[in-house]
Amino acid sequence: MKDALESLRKALSHAKEFYGSEARNLTVAKLYFEIGEVLLSGKQADKAIEMMNKCLRIQRELNCDKVAICNTIFQIGEIHRSIDEYMEATGCYNDILMTLGVQEDELESSIKTLQSGSKKL
Repeated sequence: MKDALESLRKALSHAKEFYGSEARNLTVAKLYFEIGEVLLSGKQADKAIEMMNKCLRIQRELNCDKVAICNTIFQIGEIHRSIDEYMEATGCYNDILMTLGVQEDELESSIKTLQSGSKKL
């Protein structure tokens, strides 16, 4: 883990050097995401969330596709869930729905439909 983290941090440093210290591009975003995954594997959830949030900010600034943004939000939510931060995780999952344009009333309607369907089984 230590070697992977060191390599990714060097790559991030080089990317910032190449693109500028306040680089806002997909390469930098992907590196933040990857650093977050390595930190998570090392049981450093708070730092992993911090790195993935940096990735998410860049993705949103660049108006990346919704699937990529939702994937990052989902990963952040899963980290929160894994460390028993359920309110934060729920916030992430709601953010995914809003990003996808799902209205709250549509969601409630879908849940009721699913619940009524499961009662018939």
